[in-house]
Amino acid sequence: VSDNLSDKTGECYKENIMATQSSAAAQLPLIPEAFSDNQESWDFLVETTSDTATPQISEYIKSYYNRTVLDPSFQVPKTRWDRTQMSNYIRSVIRTKGKAGNPIHLSKIRSGDYDMINHYENALRTGKSYTIIDGNNRSTALKLFVENKLRVTIPKVGKNKFFKDLPKSFQAWFLGLTIKVELHEAKNLEILSQLFIDLNDGMDLNSQEKRNAIVGKPARKVR
Repeated sequence: VSDNLSDKTGECYKENIMATQSSAAAQLPLIPEAFSDNQESWDFLVETTSDTATPQISEYIKSYYNRTVLDPSFQVPKTRWDRTQMSNYIRSVIRTKGKAGNPIHLSKIRSGDYDMINHYENALRTGKSYTIIDGNNRSTALKLFVENKLRVTIPKVGKNKFFKDLPKSFQAWFLGLTIKVELHEAKNLEILSQLFIDLNDGMDLNSQEKRNAIVGKPARKVR
C-alpha cells in the first residue's frame, strides 16, 4: 500500500510540474519564425534610416540649409544664440577645421507617409526638402557669417570683421571646410517627433520644448 501511495504521489507531482511548465510556456510571447536569431531580421525595429554627409560649408548653406524648413515643433524661427555665442562657434569651426561640435541633423520631408507630406505641403511647394532637427543655431551662425551679417574676431587674421573683409584666400579656405550632417528619413510625424526627443535626450529641454514636439491639430492650435 505504501509503495502504491508513493507511486501515485510521484505521478501527481510530475503532472503538477508538467502543468506548471505548460502554463508558463503559454504565458511566454511566441516569437514568429521570421524573427529568428538572424541579425538582419531585426531591422524591423528600426524606425528611422540615416546617412552621413560631409558637405563643404558653401554647399551645406546652399544645398541643405537654404532648402530647410523650420518646423515649430522642433525649432523656433530665430536662433537662441547671441552674437557672442555665434562668433565663438565660427572660431571653433576654424580651430578644428570644421570638426567642432556634434553633427547637424536634418530629416528628409519627402520620406514620410501621406500625413507627413501633407504637413509639409507648403514647404515642398517653395522648394524645401528638409526639416532641421538639431543644429539650427550652428547653421544660422554659418549662414550669417558667410552672408556678411556677423562680425567675428579671428586671431592672426582680423578683428571684428565681416566675411568679405577677410583675405580672399581665407574665404575660399573657410567655404571649403567640411561639416558633418546626418540625413534622416522618418516614416511619419510621430517617428519624427520621437527622433527629436531621442536626439535631445539628456539635454536641457524645457517643458514647452518637449510639448512642441507633439504633432497633430491640437498641438498646432496650442502653438
